[in-house]
Amino acid sequence: MGVIVEFTVDDESLLLRDTLSEVPSMRLEIVQDTASRDGLPIFYFWATGGEYGAFEAALADDESVADYELLERLDDRRLYRVKCSRNSFYDAYREAAATMDDLAADGDGWHLRMRFPDRESLREYRSMYEEAGVQITVHRLFADSGGPGDAFGLTEKQREVLTLAHRRGYFARPREVTLEELAAELDVSPQAVSATIGRALETLVGATVASEPGGR
Repeated sequence: MGVIVEFTVDDESLLLRDTLSEVPSMRLEIVQDTASRDGLPIFYFWATGGEYGAFEAALADDESVADYELLERLDDRRLYRVKCSRNSFYDAYREAAATMDDLAADGDGWHLRMRFPDRESLREYRSMYEEAGVQITVHRLFADSGGPGDAFGLTEKQREVLTLAHRRGYFARPREVTLEELAAELDVSPQAVSATIGRALETLVGATVASEPGGR
């Protein structure tokens, strides 16, 4: 049976660690993580709770950040795109056939919620951190019931956005609704909708096509 684990990792070597040390009250909610053509991580995230001027100054000085862009500015949060200057090993979960449900970061480290096909794959993934000397703190670990609400490892927000996009004809050709129209209905930015759809589709492919024999 699969397992779901919620844990925190913290180490000076982690991406954006210097930035979050400078502005520890800032919390980053990752809406999409992908990679550039040269294989370097790219994060799209909402930042909340800290002083944005200090945060952006810290991003500019962070050796793990190649460049960043402010995509959306709201009263209580801002959406950023950050390209990292080096790789991190957190994304080895793909090799473990695991699914990332949630990813966030703040002054206490990176907070992850992941699904693993079995306990052995979880042990292998956890040992990767431990062998590198990275502190890992497990908060919750429980069986993956595989109920309807957890189908394919999608988060509630991802299911909501994908369902609306499908119902409104976003995936039709030609499209029957724009990102801007979806964003208005969801009361978020078009960039956030695009990022959520992208991450949800990646999760679906990983749980279906890529998980079949010969799919990797």
